Amino acid sequence: MANKTFLELQTALASMWGYESPSDLLDQDLLDIKSYIEAAYFDCYVPVDGTKAYWPEKYHSAIFKAPVSATLGLTADSTVVTGYAFEASYAGSFVKIGEKFYRYGTPTAGPAYALLQAWDGDTGSYAATVYHNAVALPWSVVEMASVPNLLGVGLLAALPDSDAELMLRTEPAFDFHPRDGREPLAMGRNTFRQSAFYDIGDPRYYHIDQGAVDVTFAIGNRLHVYPIPQRVFTVEFKANIVPAALTSDSDIPAVPGKAVDNILLPIAREKLAKNTANRRYTGPNVQLLTDEANRARAQLKSMRRVQRDVAGSVRLKRGW
Repeated sequence: MANKTFLELQTALASMWGYESPSDLLDQDLLDIKSYIEAAYFDCYVPVDGTKAYWPEKYHSAIFKAPVSATLGLTADSTVVTGYAFEASYAGSFVKIGEKFYRYGTPTAGPAYALLQAWDGDTGSYAATVYHNAVALPWSVVEMASVPNLLGVGLLAALPDSDAELMLRTEPAFDFHPRDGREPLAMGRNTFRQSAFYDIGDPRYYHIDQGAVDVTFAIGNRLHVYPIPQRVFTVEFKANIVPAALTSDSDIPAVPGKAVDNILLPIAREKLAKNTANRRYTGPNVQLLTDEANRARAQLKSMRRVQRDVAGSVRLKRGW
């Protein structure tokens, strides 16, 4: 099967309004047609029923850098930081100043660098350790599709959210379970020190944080690991992605089987017909176009996975 270019898709939809070429359309009409194609393209990757296919998955890797020593200029009751340029891709990570752990945010215009919490000490210069326990995920990642693998260490265990990480590193009780099955033993700490509740070493857990860390609100996802990395680590995982926007007329949509005619085009036609029925689109076959679009969605769902034989579960032999 042959793929259609973005321009050919525009031409196909323009003909539904009685135009020979997209160049004959008014500017707003052309923008509308492009938006219907983009919406149909997005639907192929993120179906409205919530099912996820295997073909829109992509391998992604990221590096957690080693801690860095720095001297920070801090102002009382202010979040502004001078003397060190935090990397935007690691925003949301910890920075240790004295015994306290703060988080740093993304740089703002200037650029200016800032903590996420105001400095509660005196104005001055302070020795600090900048950690890299959080890393930004690409905007195209919509769902993690595999367990993250920390190269050379192993698979990371999932925590549901940042609160679970906070509980993990601040609750001193029930650290151990006795072999005789009686009540758990609590490992209390003699004196409270904030730094004692931030384990640093090889990460074992992860969670995805979607809370904004910008001075002005901006959407973004970050992969957090815990314990805090004490050296450089590389993590790899598969993720369900959304496609990059079609911008050039020569762009070719990426759909399985190169089935643009069978899958993408019918869905785009439905979107145009439903959104402009009895206005720009006067054809009597809106229901027929909807049926064709639903057939395309069913075909797409049938192509969700190439591997047919998934066998049974595989477990380690007893004794290993």
